[in-house]
Amino acid sequence: MKKILLSILTIAVVSAVGVAATRAFFSDTETSSGNTFTAGSIDLQIASQCTYNGVACTPDGNWAYGNGKLTSEKFFNFTDIKPGDWGENTVSFKILTNPAWMCASIARTTTANELSNFVNVFWWVDTNGNNIYETGEKVLFGGPLTLQTLWSGGSPLPLTFADSTRNWKYWPEASTIEPIPALTEQHLGIGWCFGTIGLTGSSSTEAPNGFTCTAGVSGAENAAQGDQIVATLAFTAEQSKNNAAFLCPENRPAATPTPTP
Repeated sequence: MKKILLSILTIAVVSAVGVAATRAFFSDTETSSGNTFTAGSIDLQIASQCTYNGVACTPDGNWAYGNGKLTSEKFFNFTDIKPGDWGENTVSFKILTNPAWMCASIARTTTANELSNFVNVFWWVDTNGNNIYETGEKVLFGGPLTLQTLWSGGSPLPLTFADSTRNWKYWPEASTIEPIPALTEQHLGIGWCFGTIGLTGSSSTEAPNGFTCTAGVSGAENAAQGDQIVATLAFTAEQSKNNAAFLCPENRPAATPTPTP
């Protein structure tokens, strides 16, 4: 009788094991770690090469790329210019991270005076950044023109390098509209003259930077003695992705006055 009961118990235990085994399933797990959202950035950097009467500017006007440079550097800092003096800046810029729209402005911080009637300036797309205005390179913003004419419409003067209406390299045509590409260096030439500018597009001895500067002969410049012109140049970059309709201040429609109740 004891042997029979033991056999029955053994069968029961085996059966219990068999029931447990039927509950195993195939399974698999895949894990993705470190999922992150990081905000992009716009990093505009600007460098400058400056000459004054054909000689490298000192102490200001020449600097390499670096963050915050424009808070401590000056493109122009001349304290004793005379009729016939001239200079050139090649302003190089690049956006390190993402394509961006780019605007600029020139704000006058001194009142109008006689000197502004005699200093002429012009800008151009310095395609290869060689500090020379060459035939075929685009002259921008209607130059050459006097500083007085420059601010005749008010200050600050807004300028467009790239927005949804134009790109400075194709200005004034609007056939190509694109932001400033990332990691691509571009160059703006700025020429100035205390007198009359002649655009030669030559690198000859007579015009080493591609333009001439001729002082007046009437003596009218005497009225400018002791005058000073101070200005602030600002450059702004704004993301272009998901911002296709961006306009620089120069191209924004005038605000509609709020009706008086």
